[in-house]
This record gives sequence, C-alpha cells and structure tokens, in this order.
Amino acid sequence: MEEMVFATFLKLLKETWNEVISEADLIQLLYDGVTKPAELVNNCGDDIWIKKSTANNVFKRTNGGNVRRDIRVAANDPRVVVSIQGYFQKNIVNHILPSRKADLVGSLRRTIEKDDAVQDKKRRHNAPDTGSVATKSASVERVAGQIQTYR
Repeated sequence: MEEMVFATFLKLLKETWNEVISEADLIQLLYDGVTKPAELVNNCGDDIWIKKSTANNVFKRTNGGNVRRDIRVAANDPRVVVSIQGYFQKNIVNHILPSRKADLVGSLRRTIEKDDAVQDKKRRHNAPDTGSVATKSASVERVAGQIQTYR
C-alpha cells in the first residue's frame, strides 16, 4: 500500500526535478516556504536548517525523520498562507522538468487514490477538516492543480 506522506511527496518531486538536488536541499526549499514568512528561527535565533542525516531519515521514514513540529504549526500562519503559492511557483514548480509535470501530477493522484487512510477519511467526511488526512489530500490536489497550470 502506498501512503501519501511527506516522504512520498519528496521522492516523487525529486524524481522530476530539473537538476541534481540533495535530499537536504529539497527539504530545505520546502521548509523555507514556511520558515521565512513566519519568521521561524531555532533556539539560538538562527535560520532553521535541516541536517543531512535528518533529511535522510525523512526520506526513509525512519526514527527522527519527522517534519519539525514548529514548522507544521507555522504552516497555518497567515503570512505563510498568503505567500506560499508564489513561493511554490518560483522555487518548486519552476524547477520541475516540463516534460515530467504531468507524470508528477498523475503519481500524486494515484498515490492519494491508493492510500486507504485518505480514501477512508474522504468517505467519512465530504469536506476536509483542519489537520485531517482529508486536508492533506485536498492540499496535494491543489499542488497538483498548480503544477498542471504552470505546464
């Protein structure tokens, strides 16, 4: 069974990237879309950076491979919500191989359709609720729509 989780999205995105990019750099690009507008910093007041080992754990879905809680919370910050579409277009969509955009969208949709947790949640709830698997599905569908729009 495939699951629509952050690691799945990362792997699919990395496969369609227009140049070689490390796992840490790809995650950092996604993190920056949240941390910069939310002005989120680490305990020392410095920018948040993902370590190579943590990035590897995220991709492999092993212990210590979770998205930082503060980033998950900051993703709902109004400054992030307002800026994320432009950031995503400039820093993510523009780096996807044009010939692979349709493949990425198709892969995202198939993964969502195969994810029992998403499908069960969709059957129980017509409208996504905050923090739910249905919200994740709706978010990925919006991303897929953006990618298709910018082909």
